Amino acid sequence: MASKKETERKLDYARGYRDALIEIWESVIKLATKGYSSRELQIMSKTQALEARQHVEAQIAELEADFAQDDIIEAEDIKAVMVDEPKPILSVNVKPGNSYMLKEPKPVRCFKMYEREIANGKPGLCVSRMSPREVRDNYSIGRSKVIWLCQYESHDTPLPPSALGLESPATEQAGANDIYIQPAALPVLFSHVTNFLDGNPGGIIVLDGLEYMALHNKFSSLMNFLQMINEHVKQTGSCLVISANPMAFDAKQFSQLETEMSQVL
Repeated sequence: MASKKETERKLDYARGYRDALIEIWESVIKLATKGYSSRELQIMSKTQALEARQHVEAQIAELEADFAQDDIIEAEDIKAVMVDEPKPILSVNVKPGNSYMLKEPKPVRCFKMYEREIANGKPGLCVSRMSPREVRDNYSIGRSKVIWLCQYESHDTPLPPSALGLESPATEQAGANDIYIQPAALPVLFSHVTNFLDGNPGGIIVLDGLEYMALHNKFSSLMNFLQMINEHVKQTGSCLVISANPMAFDAKQFSQLETEMSQVL
């Protein structure tokens, strides 16, 4: 017969398992009723699954530290499920002509790297799924131009400062050249990126929203776009920093993306 302590542990496990199942299925039902395409559902569900796994693994690691003397979870089991620790951004030496891919569910470390290089005096360009206002509210990007990947029909006229949430003259000037481009308009985006590289050799570009671009382009077209950007980066001695969520791509596709990078972090 199981001891009281063992029974309590089993009950806690069963309750946690029940609550997790309820939460997961409620989340799936909400996504399924919002009219997303099957591809969009796949990407969002994979992203949520990764975030949930990382959250649970963090809790497991914390419990193991608190109850090191208990035999609840064996150390080898923890090692088997833990996600590899990402390399600290501050320890990465960014080299001219190189491209870096940061594997992350959300674009955070990529902008931390970008912030550091901008603070060191490099000219920069942001290509982001986030709006210019979101980028500037969350990160110190100085006077960097922001290219917003969104579904607006025109990219010829910059968004007005009021639409970007910019009020002060200094900030207004910083966002005056921000533009927005449809994710399927790869030739237009390529033109803007290469114009920046030609005019700012040794600069840095940060790109997030690769998953969004993959939704609206053939993968072969996206690969061709990245290959041409990479060649331009090498020619101008600049650097490219890309944020990518591995869960949003097939394993074969993500492997192809990784081969184009100088370093994957």
